[in-house]
Parts: sequence; C-alpha cells; structure tokens
Amino acid sequence: MAYKQSKGEREFGDIEFEDDGDTKIDFEQDYISMQTGGNSVLVVSGSQVGVGTASPSTTLSIAGSVSANVTAINASSNNSSTYTVAATDYAIVCNTRPSAQNGIDSALTITLPAASDYPGRILIIKDAGGYSGTNAITLQRAGSDTINGNATTLTLPDDAGGAAKQLLSAGGGQWFEI
Repeated sequence: MAYKQSKGEREFGDIEFEDDGDTKIDFEQDYISMQTGGNSVLVVSGSQVGVGTASPSTTLSIAGSVSANVTAINASSNNSSTYTVAATDYAIVCNTRPSAQNGIDSALTITLPAASDYPGRILIIKDAGGYSGTNAITLQRAGSDTINGNATTLTLPDDAGGAAKQLLSAGGGQWFEI
C-alpha cells in the first residue's frame, strides 16, 4: 500500500512474511530487529546497531566476520604507475614485479584522498610482490595534507616478505601510520 501523504504518527505492529513465520521485522520501544530463521540479523537499539546480535553493546557490534574491499594493482588489474585511492578502497595490494610475474614492472605512486573527507578512515597498502626495493611504492598526500605530521610522501620499505602500511585519517588534513 502506498500513501500520497501522511499526517501524524502511524502505529504498526511487527511485520511478518506471510509465507515464512521466521522472517519478520520486530518493533519494540527504541528497538527494531530484522529476523530471518528466527534469529536477529540486524538490530537498531537506541543509537547502537548490531549485526548478527540481538543486543549490541557498542555503536556498531558485529557478531561474525567482516569483509572489506580489496583493490589489486598488478599486470592484469589497474596496470599503471599511478593510482588514486577510491572511496571504496580499504586494502590495496600492489605488485611492482616484472610483467612475467604479474607485476606492473615499474615504481608506483598511490595518491591518498584528502584526509578531511574521510575522518576515521583506515587504509591498508601492501607490497604483495615483495619488490618495493626495486620498484618503489610511494604514498603521496593530497594537497596540503600531512602524513605523520610531515608534509611529505611515504615509501614502503624494502622487505622481502612484502611491506605494508596502515594509515588512519584523523580528519583535518592529517594521515597517521598505525
């Protein structure tokens, strides 16, 4: 049913899928639960959200595993000597080895987004090829941002196992290694 306009508060009870009694939306005082198979899969309780838990204890409580976007930079994907971090990137794995080893066969410069646009954002950059000593992987700041308080770039160290950097945006134009 659709409404063209609504005046005043509307009160509804729980919503159940008529073909499956274990799938429903449960409304209570300051609490909403989406349930499948009789289990709460998403809960909003006051200002706390729970995924896979009926009683979130923090702003975001997750009872289960978490996945994030991984971007590959290699011979078959994003094959370039420059890359600008996208809004959807979380982990970036880079292979600068020769093309025969699925690398981009060159040094790589990754430009970070403006820290002020993403306060609290975490990025992971990994030298997946373990080759940054030959073909450097450099993290370039955006505009006047700083990295670790310095107006500079950051280069992944030469590490046979493949170095990694984890960065945190503190907002206000600041990135920090964590």
